[in-house]
Amino acid sequence: MWTYHRHHRLNRHKPLTNRQASGRGRVQNGDAYVKMRGKGHDNDGPKVEVNRMEPLWDMNKLSNVCSLLNDNFEFPVYYLSPSPRIELAYGQGQANPMFRGKHEELLGSLTAGGGSAEAPLLRETGTLEHYIEVRLTDKDEYAGSLMAGPILTAPVPEDVINGLMQDYGWPDADSLRQHYRRIAVMSRMKLLHAGALIYYFVYGRKVDTADIVRVNHALQMRAALAGNIDLHVSHRLFNRTFHHDTIFEKRMLQLIKDGRTDELMVEFSSILTEEGLGILAKKSYVRNEKNLSIAAIALATRAAMEGGLQPEVAYTMSDLYIQHIEELTGAREVRNALQEALLDFAAKVKENREDHVSSTIARCKHYIFMHLYEGISLRELSRWADRSPGYVSKLFKQETGLAVSEYIQMKRIEEAKKLLTLTEYSLSDICARLNFNDQSYFTKVFKKVTGVTPLQFRKDPKAAKEAKR
Repeated sequence: MWTYHRHHRLNRHKPLTNRQASGRGRVQNGDAYVKMRGKGHDNDGPKVEVNRMEPLWDMNKLSNVCSLLNDNFEFPVYYLSPSPRIELAYGQGQANPMFRGKHEELLGSLTAGGGSAEAPLLRETGTLEHYIEVRLTDKDEYAGSLMAGPILTAPVPEDVINGLMQDYGWPDADSLRQHYRRIAVMSRMKLLHAGALIYYFVYGRKVDTADIVRVNHALQMRAALAGNIDLHVSHRLFNRTFHHDTIFEKRMLQLIKDGRTDELMVEFSSILTEEGLGILAKKSYVRNEKNLSIAAIALATRAAMEGGLQPEVAYTMSDLYIQHIEELTGAREVRNALQEALLDFAAKVKENREDHVSSTIARCKHYIFMHLYEGISLRELSRWADRSPGYVSKLFKQETGLAVSEYIQMKRIEEAKKLLTLTEYSLSDICARLNFNDQSYFTKVFKKVTGVTPLQFRKDPKAAKEAKR
């Protein structure tokens, strides 16, 4: 049972206090609405039963909750009245400089989306910030929101900042960098847990992360879109304009998975005359071609990994080809880039498959590839392969013809060749990055493998091929 204690109730049509919205939160005594657990009586009469979904809160409690959250999570926390107006503020939060408005206006725009009080709501801006909203109810009517944020789910890299500046026409990179550096970073899962904790503080009720995801997913769905899906299917059935047969798609992906480049090239040429590839952008033919290509590259990436290509290689190829396609301006250029990408995936799979080794040695090679820039010991390698060091050492030599240490050196030299030709890193820097003891030892090993010194290779990479002959 819930009971009231006599205090001034919150008036939803006027501000709670006349105070600044920044700095540490404060609340005036007497201007509060208190609900307490347990059985009891109102000071002036019998007990009153209250809906269990109503929050167990008052302004003093909200102030304490905001303070605790800010102290422990280091993100700003606000109480926003239905006006909307900031009535409590803990922490120094601010809107993204590209928003060109007050933080209060940004928070208000986020709460304007409505939503359920059954669980915390995860709000997102168009500039990567996340906010946690817990909507407060007074007899099932909206009584404001507790807002936490901005929060990032990952640090924002420089290339993303450059992309945002391009999208929003923002000229000041430093202001964006400073803005993102000031924001607390936590994983998506921790964001869900923080939302559950805030909800518990307010409502005294535990909510599972699965429920949070469900409620937020329902909020993001648009009924109009669901209706449009049915309507579009009806139009396609009437006009007999079907999407391509799934057999065609599976055949393409199987060729990539098998590394069969020649057959893939023939198969891809037939796609140019195929109908039913779908419309992924209605207002721009080039944008439609780009979207179709990006979808195809995503499928090809997965097929290549299933064919044995290193995931890091596959994902990197995917990133670079998609970035390249985004920069193109013509539909024919996009088609050509897609063809190049699919053939490249198949070629990499074929190259990888020609290296016939057992699953144990394949795991060892993958570990070495992922840790080229770190120290690698036989003990760590054997632990990864779930075999004894002696067994790994013997099997590796038997299947590759090289000792583990020789193979690691060879792979590091291959990596060094890329750095020498693609970057301007100094020899000492490359040596340190690839964990060689000193520069003279690095030069000795490099010449042993390639036939030339690192400096000679940097000046003329072809010299290495001539030396090996």
